[in-house]
Amino acid sequence: MKVALFGYGKMGKKIEEEATEMGVEIVARIGRDGPSSIEEADVCLDFSHGSCVEKHLLRALELQKPILIGTTGWEEELEKVRDLAQKSSLPVLYAPNCSLGIILFNQMMRKVGPLMSHFPEYEVAGVEFHHNQKVDVPSGTAKMIGQTLAIPTPFASVRCGSIPGKHVVLFDSPFDTITFSHEARNRKGFARGALTLGKWLTEQKGWVTLDDWFGSLYSSHHPV
Repeated sequence: MKVALFGYGKMGKKIEEEATEMGVEIVARIGRDGPSSIEEADVCLDFSHGSCVEKHLLRALELQKPILIGTTGWEEELEKVRDLAQKSSLPVLYAPNCSLGIILFNQMMRKVGPLMSHFPEYEVAGVEFHHNQKVDVPSGTAKMIGQTLAIPTPFASVRCGSIPGKHVVLFDSPFDTITFSHEARNRKGFARGALTLGKWLTEQKGWVTLDDWFGSLYSSHHPV
C-alpha cells in the first residue's frame, strides 16, 4: 500500500515510523513534498489541521484518492464533507481517534449507554486529558463517545504536559461510582490504527464510519 500524508507533524512522523514496520510505503508528505506526489498514493491520511480538511478533501476528490481524516476541530463542516463523499462515492472516513483501544472502548459505551439509561440514580460525566498543544475542547474523541452513549454527557477537558490521550466516563450515584477509562501510552497505537484503517478504506465506497470498520471484522479477514 502507498500512502500520502497530509500533515507531517508529530503524528505524521509516527505514522511514517510504523509504515516502515508494516511494509507500507509513504509516497508523499504534504507539508514537505509537492502536492502532485499524492497521485502515486493508494490512500491519503489527513493529520494536519481542522482548517485544512476541506481543501485536502477537494484535492482527494480531484484525484479520486480515498482519504482518512484523522484531524479534529472541523466538525461544523461534517455534514458538508459527508455530502461530498456520498455524492462522489469516494471512500472517506472520519476517525477522530484511530486507536484500536478507543474503538473498542466506544463499542463498549454503545452497550453501556442504553443499560445505564434505566437507572436515573446514576449521573454521567466524562473527563478527557491531552497534551498542552491540543487546541480543540472537548476532544473529537470525547464528542464521539458522548454521541455513542446517547445520554447527555458533559465532558471536562484537561490540557497538561505531553499526555497523549486519556478518556474517562463515570456514572455516579449516592451509593457508588462506576468508572470506565482508556489511556493511550504513546502515539504508536494511533499510527498503527491509522494505517490499518487506511488499508481497509481503499476497498470501500463513499462515506464510511469506524462502526463500519468494526462491523467488517466479523465478515472479513482484515488484520487488526
